[in-house]
Amino acid sequence: MSKQKISVLLFVLLLFSAVACGAALVDQISVLGGKVSSQKLVTPGERVKEGQILLHIESFAGPVPAARASSNGVIAEVLVKPGSQITSRQVVARLRPTGS
Repeated sequence: MSKQKISVLLFVLLLFSAVACGAALVDQISVLGGKVSSQKLVTPGERVKEGQILLHIESFAGPVPAARASSNGVIAEVLVKPGSQITSRQVVARLRPTGS
């Protein structure tokens, strides 16, 4: 095999591995437990920014933020539904990070 073919093959492999690593989903964890509120629950495909509220739980004082985005990205999956009970440290969504 020529050096040029090897170089092209290595470039393609590096490009593929960079794309595969960038596509990894990041679990989004709740910090509070309780009943998921229907107010402001994120949806798959929604773009979010780091720190943005992903879901609220119900409380006596009204809806309370229970999970925030750990980075900028697009919501790939929402693993809870309004009315469901969640616990602290539960994975509630999966995020596909973006560069900005």
